[in-house]
Amino acid sequence: VLVGMYPIGMIIYSVLIYFKNEKWARIFGLIAVVQAISTHWYTGVVMQLNPARHPNHTAMAAMLFLIGAFVSGIGLLNLMLWIRDKMVKEESRLDPQMYFGLAQLMLFGIVLDLFLVFSEFMQMTYGTEEEYHVLELVRTVFYFPVAGVYIFGALIVPLIIFISPFGKTKTGVLVASACTAGGIYGMRIGWVLMSQFSQTFF
Repeated sequence: VLVGMYPIGMIIYSVLIYFKNEKWARIFGLIAVVQAISTHWYTGVVMQLNPARHPNHTAMAAMLFLIGAFVSGIGLLNLMLWIRDKMVKEESRLDPQMYFGLAQLMLFGIVLDLFLVFSEFMQMTYGTEEEYHVLELVRTVFYFPVAGVYIFGALIVPLIIFISPFGKTKTGVLVASACTAGGIYGMRIGWVLMSQFSQTFF
């Protein structure tokens, strides 16, 4: 139900924005935000309650999915706003400060995501046989999607950009946004494939 209602809420919100109905757009915008949070959180909860698949069976699943959606969503929004500005007249373009405001939110999400990933891997290192098995998969078979695309591409590279002078420019924000928007896909793919690869019976 949540997955189905989320895009409907966004469509209604977009139509109201188009017709400049600010009052109802604000109401449906808040509803869409709640639906989005519920959808990603619920996905993580469903996965963490599956004891037969070791990568899923962790209390971090819901938070990692939610924070990942938060970070990648902001990155994708920055890119969409940049494309929109290329298609409208100069007087209708957004204030460049909006990109930097969204970048600050994305930086907060990246730091939190890195902290959660570090906590999860530290627990795996000193965990049970099944948990250490997941860590071995990340270090070997699924090194590229998880360590390369997700941790390095979606989190570490944007973090380095944001704390460097390059991150104070609009181009730097857009590069970091592209890395994050695409890199979170590595986490999703790696998580699903690892779960299929390490399935056991409970």
